[in-house]
Amino acid sequence: MTDITINKVALITGASSGIGRALALAMAEKGFDLMLFGRREDRLTELKSEIKEKFGGQVIPVSCDVRDAAGMKMKIDQAVKQLGRINVIVANAGYTIAGKFENLTTDDYKNIFNTNFIGMLNTLYPALPYLKESKGTVVVVGSILGEFGIMDRSAYVSTKFAMRGFYESVRYELKEMGISFLFTEPGFVSTELRHMDKAGNRIETVTAKDKKATSHGGISATPEKVAGDIIKALPKSGFRKRVITGHGKVFVFLNWLCPNGLASFIYRNRDAIRKKVVK
Repeated sequence: MTDITINKVALITGASSGIGRALALAMAEKGFDLMLFGRREDRLTELKSEIKEKFGGQVIPVSCDVRDAAGMKMKIDQAVKQLGRINVIVANAGYTIAGKFENLTTDDYKNIFNTNFIGMLNTLYPALPYLKESKGTVVVVGSILGEFGIMDRSAYVSTKFAMRGFYESVRYELKEMGISFLFTEPGFVSTELRHMDKAGNRIETVTAKDKKATSHGGISATPEKVAGDIIKALPKSGFRKRVITGHGKVFVFLNWLCPNGLASFIYRNRDAIRKKVVK
């Protein structure tokens, strides 16, 4: 089988930490040249140095906010002028909000949608002509919480449902263009996803409570494991949806087997779960 990862260029958003950073390292090892997009320029520069030292290849760190549509288009065009093409684009940037619906505001919902969903579109639209030319691949990082909703996560869950709806709606449109589409739904992952305030700005001082919450009671997968699974799932053509992580597959199966059963279980055991995962 021909290795589809050789001599390709990938653009990754949210590359400064978590799944995005792990994907950058894993794809560099596979021979990809990289465009690394993120808001923390210092981390992107450090990641570039690490990749160059370990794997070589071409790496362009790009400091940009996915909420800035004009900025994303300008910087994607500039990056393509340097590397010549885009073969794979990974829309990964995002954050989460924890809180009861009654304690959130419409601005909280707008802010998270602007990053998680509109930020995805701001990444895909400027890249679309290049992907059509290369017959490339779109990778969108969703979540198992795009398959079922849980308490205290309504804002985040809503963005992930929207992303799944987007995938199911445009996959055949992209297929007509010769563009492949991989929609991934990781389970819980140990990242800095929760190290943000409600507006999506990084919190420099992270509490022990937030650090514990990222482990989700000890079941969270590592970003490196998720990145490896995403690369294995890259389609040579067409489209596919993949649930990533073992516990994620179990949760999605249980929800399919007994609709509302998982949400009901979480509700009935909410106090114990909150104590174990959050407090």
